[in-house]
Amino acid sequence: MRIGILLRELDVSGGTQRLALCLAKALLDAGEDVRIYGVRVDCSRCYPELSKRLSPIDLGERLPAVARRSGMRRILDRFLGTSPDFEQSRRIAEMLPDDLDVLNVHEYFVYGAGACWKARTGRPVVWSMNDVPGEFFRLWDPLRPWRKLDRVLNGKVWENRRWRRFAEAFDEILVLSRMEGEKLRRETRLPYRVVVPGLDIDAFPFRPREAPSGGGLRLFSNAILYPHRRLEDIVAALALLKRKGIPFRWEHAGSADRAPEYATRIRGMAEEAGVAGETAFLGVVTEPELVRLYQEADIFLFPNAPQSWGLAPFEAMACGTPVVVSRGSGASEVLNHRKNAILVDPYAPSQIADAVEDLRRDGGLWEGLHREGRRFVEENIRWDVYAARMLETFRHVTRRK
Repeated sequence: MRIGILLRELDVSGGTQRLALCLAKALLDAGEDVRIYGVRVDCSRCYPELSKRLSPIDLGERLPAVARRSGMRRILDRFLGTSPDFEQSRRIAEMLPDDLDVLNVHEYFVYGAGACWKARTGRPVVWSMNDVPGEFFRLWDPLRPWRKLDRVLNGKVWENRRWRRFAEAFDEILVLSRMEGEKLRRETRLPYRVVVPGLDIDAFPFRPREAPSGGGLRLFSNAILYPHRRLEDIVAALALLKRKGIPFRWEHAGSADRAPEYATRIRGMAEEAGVAGETAFLGVVTEPELVRLYQEADIFLFPNAPQSWGLAPFEAMACGTPVVVSRGSGASEVLNHRKNAILVDPYAPSQIADAVEDLRRDGGLWEGLHREGRRFVEENIRWDVYAARMLETFRHVTRRK
């Protein structure tokens, strides 16, 4: 089967990129013909070893720059469906080959191109949505009803309807969690199916070790810095731990380039909370460094909310590191509290602090999560299982056509 995988960003190492690249690798290993396309491609910054092996095709090299418009022209474009974003979608679709059996679109930045490609070729498209696009949300706010009128008059309502119509054309919409799927259904009434992603278990080897006893705790988190990562909850939890006299060291890995204002704010909060001396922002790290950080950490923190999924907790679990995971993330839907993870409510720093304290005090709990976390990932979070489910979906939509 000739399968195309389309993303916008292949110039950063993030969860969406790992998901698409590992899917492509697993499908290739299964003997399928897979081609991966990106609008922004830089293999040196996007999981270099994996990217270079897959040789993604850079559509951006041939894509004309988008001329942003303002004023009345921008409003007119929204009414007529001639905005630069729509034009960009059509141009990307024209660059994709006609001979693909199925196109798998990832992210919400390029789903318009997938719809345009289907309109041109008549071939099926499967959208791995990951996150519900902002234009799908209803604009009515009972506290500010004038905003609805403003968006009707400036054409935003009509533009958003066109984007939603693109999604209606897809043969399947896949989500990573029921939480995100219900959000989609609530806003659009579109059907969805949950397909849980995998993990390259061999890339994150288990490191047997004993529960921490005495000394400072090594806390770790890993994510590209965006506001929904909720690092402020970690900072507030650390302040609570410090007031109790619990020694710790927190390290965070991940690019700050995407939201520099947020990164600056988090650093400022750490200073104000008096925990900057116990904190280190490492920036982008190599894959071997990331594995080492997982293996050397005593506890991995994942306060993200809202987050459609989250690969990082499962990477940490594979390495044998107990995890504290927010119920505001889709990853929490498949985990069991105090059996293979500690689950906390979203936006609850005190619960994060309590979880860290419990794991420090209760060696039996720590050791249970240490081993059960690895076992759970081995049995449930695997790329071969994910690829098989995706391939089953691709075959289903091509047969239906």
